[in-house]
Amino acid sequence: MQWVVDYLPESAVVRVTTEGSMTLDDNLAFITDALAVSKTHGAIRFLVDHRKMIPALKIEELFDLPVINARMGVDPNMCVAVVYSPDSPGRDDFFFYDARTRGKGIRNIRMFTDMEHALDWLITGD
Repeated sequence: MQWVVDYLPESAVVRVTTEGSMTLDDNLAFITDALAVSKTHGAIRFLVDHRKMIPALKIEELFDLPVINARMGVDPNMCVAVVYSPDSPGRDDFFFYDARTRGKGIRNIRMFTDMEHALDWLITGD
């Protein structure tokens, strides 16, 4: 998988754009990069553009992902908007991850299929 991490100063958002097939190791690596950029800029908002990414994680890895992300430093003070394509072949994985995070009471990570809605939520919290 390939990814680019950049900082959007006008909205104080760290943006991650991914493409290709994502394994657990890829996930850990892009999160590490994104957290480093957030630390540099003091940013707590993340826009993760997974519209060109297809998950290649085992169901057990998806299940554990909220805990793994928290251990890596994704904390409740951060807001993470994940945007995926509504016709993604990995759509069920996005649904599963969303259900898993909500089931754990995690409210700072949200899934979107519309980029504008994701940005609005990051900026306004609505």
